[in-house]
Amino acid sequence: MSEPVVQEFLTELEILGVSLELSGKRLKCEAPEGVLTPELRAVLAEHKPEIIGVLQGKALILLTLHQISDVWGEIGPCGGSIAWEWILRGSPHGPKIRAAEDRVNAIGSNGNPVALAAACDAWVSAWRDGIEGWKKANGMTRAGKDR
Repeated sequence: MSEPVVQEFLTELEILGVSLELSGKRLKCEAPEGVLTPELRAVLAEHKPEIIGVLQGKALILLTLHQISDVWGEIGPCGGSIAWEWILRGSPHGPKIRAAEDRVNAIGSNGNPVALAAACDAWVSAWRDGIEGWKKANGMTRAGKDR
């Protein structure tokens, strides 16, 4: 099952009220009574590795977005869209951030987990570098320490 097909299958399960979550390398499934037919159970069992891969990828990407949000919070309320514009368009960090994000998207949530983790780390690192550049350019650091 390809990633788009897995994504579509997961969406259909969600519509039916089926909840899938990972517990380590195990897949936990909760569903309203009568929803998990023998046919649906067979599809879940047959494609369990692909489903787990997609869920692990989604969790990693979500964690990465939280990390970027945490780093972004270092700018404080005064940064906002001006910092965003400067970092993405006016600094040397913008192309690195976009390239890292493109790499995460190219690998996708069902890609090689090691490659996806490395790409996510690079994405967070690129944002961190961009934000540090913004802070330095705007006098928000002194001798390498935040004000």
